[in-house]
Amino acid sequence: MKTVSVAILCRSFKVQVHLGPADGLSLMEQFALRAIAAGADTEEKLRHSLALPPRVSLDLCVDLLRAGFITLERSLGMMVLSESVRQEIGDPAHPTEGWARRLASSRPPDPREYVLFQDLVSGAVFYPTRESTQPPPLLYAPENDRLPLIEEIPKAQLMVAVASALRSRYSSGEEDLSSAEQMIASSLLRQRVLDATVHSAGDVGGLAGANAQRKKVVIELRALPGAQEDGPPDLRVVGPATLPASVRRGIALGLRQLWDRGIARDKNQFFVRLPLDEKSGAQEAVPRSIHPARSVSELESALKKLADPTTLPQEELLQVHTQLSSLEQNAAEEVSEGRSYRADTHLVVGAAAHHELLLRALREARQQTVLVGPWLGQLEHSEPLRMAILDAVTRGVQVHLLWGIDHKAQAQQCIPPRLRELMDLTRPDGQRPGALYVPDRSCAVHAKFIVCDMSWALVTSFNFLNSGPERSALEIGLKLELPDKQAAAPEGAMEDWSAVDERPETPRALISILSWARTLLPDFRLQRALNDDPTLFGRRAAVAPVALGGKVRPPSPQPSLAQSTLGGTLSPEKAMALTRGLWHGGWKQSLASLKKELLQVRGAAIPTFDAEHRQLLLEAFASARERIVISSKTLGSGVLGAVPVEEIHKALERGVKVTLVFNDEWDAGDDYGARRDKLEASGARLLNRNVHAKILVCDDWAIVSSFNFLSFEGYYDNEHRARHELGVRVLDRALTDELIAQLEGDPQRAGASPQTAA
Repeated sequence: MKTVSVAILCRSFKVQVHLGPADGLSLMEQFALRAIAAGADTEEKLRHSLALPPRVSLDLCVDLLRAGFITLERSLGMMVLSESVRQEIGDPAHPTEGWARRLASSRPPDPREYVLFQDLVSGAVFYPTRESTQPPPLLYAPENDRLPLIEEIPKAQLMVAVASALRSRYSSGEEDLSSAEQMIASSLLRQRVLDATVHSAGDVGGLAGANAQRKKVVIELRALPGAQEDGPPDLRVVGPATLPASVRRGIALGLRQLWDRGIARDKNQFFVRLPLDEKSGAQEAVPRSIHPARSVSELESALKKLADPTTLPQEELLQVHTQLSSLEQNAAEEVSEGRSYRADTHLVVGAAAHHELLLRALREARQQTVLVGPWLGQLEHSEPLRMAILDAVTRGVQVHLLWGIDHKAQAQQCIPPRLRELMDLTRPDGQRPGALYVPDRSCAVHAKFIVCDMSWALVTSFNFLNSGPERSALEIGLKLELPDKQAAAPEGAMEDWSAVDERPETPRALISILSWARTLLPDFRLQRALNDDPTLFGRRAAVAPVALGGKVRPPSPQPSLAQSTLGGTLSPEKAMALTRGLWHGGWKQSLASLKKELLQVRGAAIPTFDAEHRQLLLEAFASARERIVISSKTLGSGVLGAVPVEEIHKALERGVKVTLVFNDEWDAGDDYGARRDKLEASGARLLNRNVHAKILVCDDWAIVSSFNFLSFEGYYDNEHRARHELGVRVLDRALTDELIAQLEGDPQRAGASPQTAA
């Protein structure tokens, strides 16, 4: 494995930490008790008063109840302060000085000072550990100019870093601890961090205020080739082991985001000089797309070729066993991965149906709605849409609006006047939980999607934030939500595993989409405000079953061993034949088990991002066995370029039916026309429809997306990288049939019949 030593520059700063006994009052508990004294006597009122996520608010109430600070009035469903607490607080707006200290233990808080690092790639805060040897760096990583200053680091992030520092320092037995520190280490570990503030008493540096100084941490970085020749490398921080895993992952993600922004990609800069682990990458890089049905089919084909295992030489039999084990492991992993992406999916057809879901998302949301689209015309022209946003914010919903296709666009030029007025009424002010969050710079998106809480999402081709419900062109979106637990399982399917945790699950696709959406926001404060953790919505992530594989053991290599395995009751030759038959039967049983699990994959919805669309398009040309249907507005270089045209001809020669559905054509010259005519002469169907839907169908899977498959070549360099795309790949034969019926329907009716399911 080839790694590179890379220096990550960090801000080094000191924090003043107040430690207290475990039964003390934290700052959050103090504010909670004051809020209850002021009248926030239910969990809901307390949550809105302190602007807390529901799960945090509930845990806080439970802690106060256990500590005896409050009691419950069951008949009224109210929280009541104990009399001693009420007397100590006095006026909740102006509490008695020292009230919290008198309610806590008699032991005063223990102030201590710690040094923390903030890396200048991802902004992660961590406790620096001393390395015995530190290799000289080959490269210096670029810095992220969008990170918060030290004074702006959230207090919660500081407190978590301090807690990690305590565990690291006092539980690892570092040799540089003084004897006094060693004596109190165990008692410190039983305490908790009550508060942490940036210590500004020292000399003030110019980098970030406070007492920040520049330091460096040397990491071991492994760079694998990306999926696209001109695309980003696959970066993995593999060391040092003393660096927390979350920080290592954050640095890798931060470097990828810098690459996306075009930073340090010019001649002699970091990403150009970064050596790739070409050999390991080719052997170990895992493709992003999964095809469970195809993987199971490959295992089945390999078993069918094995007619009579009793006649095979032992060496060849062991090779077959190795091949089958590899195929089974791959199939089991892909089936498990597919099951983790299960969701209920429904087509949303027509502009009117999309607008209905847009308004429904704003009406139904309890905590958060995310609206994403490149243009914002409807927020100027649609009074019902603006009123729905205002109503949602008034109810306490956080509405996130991601906009802009040009990565250089600024809000001053692009935000329409009436949206500006709405922003003035709904901007975050710290006094209410609800707010409208709009970045002041473009998010560089061509994607169009809606996410309502952690309940459901809509991914589509339709510019619902710019076009009205009267639009006639055929628009197709995909709504996905949690599978109905009450619905009957497919016949023959294995019973799904269920956790003891009774919280409702969130489809994995929703979590992935929200996590991706956070990376699009140009402001770290907006990224923090957009929640992608299901626990904050009172939910849990869907759990994928664990694929073990390797359940069939190889047959005994020698007749005598086979005879002893069966207890010596048969001759060596008959024992060998029987063990090989059992081995063959074991593989058949394993295949049957995978086929049953495969039924649970039906309906899996897997998000597809950016250049992955182009990768899957070329993969469809190479692997399709039955049919390919592609739709987008304009027929152009996306499929009529030299490379894709050649792959389409190969598919046609294999007997694959190819259909291209489009509204208009882009003439790129004589080569374009010749390729188009040759495709049509070779059997490809070219259908002209009033269509704007972006669809790719390959056999029994399909992608519903914002990506222009027919006209965009998928180049993602410094300029094109700004155009982010989102689609959802669905593994469902019935849904692909429905998509094809919509695309190939009556051209006079295309786009004119709005519909949606559920």
